[in-house]
Amino acid sequence: FGEIVYQLFRQADDRLFAEDRDFAAKHWCIYASLVDGAPRRPTAVSPAIDRGGTVSGAFDVEWHRYDGPSEARAGQELIATVELSNRGWQTWRSDLEAAAVKLSYHWLDANGAVLSEGERTALPRPLSPGDRCAAALRVRTPDKRGRYRLAIDLVQEGVTWFAAAGSPPLVVPFTFRR
Repeated sequence: FGEIVYQLFRQADDRLFAEDRDFAAKHWCIYASLVDGAPRRPTAVSPAIDRGGTVSGAFDVEWHRYDGPSEARAGQELIATVELSNRGWQTWRSDLEAAAVKLSYHWLDANGAVLSEGERTALPRPLSPGDRCAAALRVRTPDKRGRYRLAIDLVQEGVTWFAAAGSPPLVVPFTFRR
């Protein structure tokens, strides 16, 4: 019964989100059990992962490490490694035809304005809630020299960028040379 209720909540949440009607709602689950044939008052349930009292969203990511350049030539293609954890409640998969989750980036100017959207890179494997992985990221630098910031993010295709859903990107200051 619990699995059926959980799936119904998930379907309702997915539909509300797709229709932009979830209003950042958080869901609470209450359960009851019988003691000697009589209903017992619900008891507190410990979270599976302690996040300091916060409730997870579908797009919560934790960035651990960036291993790559912070200086490059304009118009160059680079490879960097990022390490991240899925702090959300759904598995992220890059092998789906629709709504695949991919690693990507934006280039930001000195004022934080988005200059361009980056290429997509598949995650190395499905990432379940609580899982951590390192992933190689292909990056194409802007064509003009200057000081920029590389904002590494995840995107669920056709749904949202994780930063737009409230999970901050990993930002790396960058300098371009001749």
